Amino acid sequence: SRKPKPDLRACVARAVRAHAAPGSRLIVGLSGGVDSVVLLDALAECAADCAIALEAVHVHHGLQADADRW
Repeated sequence: SRKPKPDLRACVARAVRAHAAPGSRLIVGLSGGVDSVVLLDALAECAADCAIALEAVHVHHGLQADADRW
């Protein structure tokens, strides 16, 4: 049988609780690609429950040809 897919937000919240103390400020790099936007969204959803302050910093890594258009 197939394993159910884990809930992304629950996984992110567990990781935040394991690695960031309540009251911490978490800064996430945001390239504008789908993966970093999804990560930022998941972090934003759990920030209040995990008692963290969340900030995003744009990172232009130059690895994607379309990055200048994001």
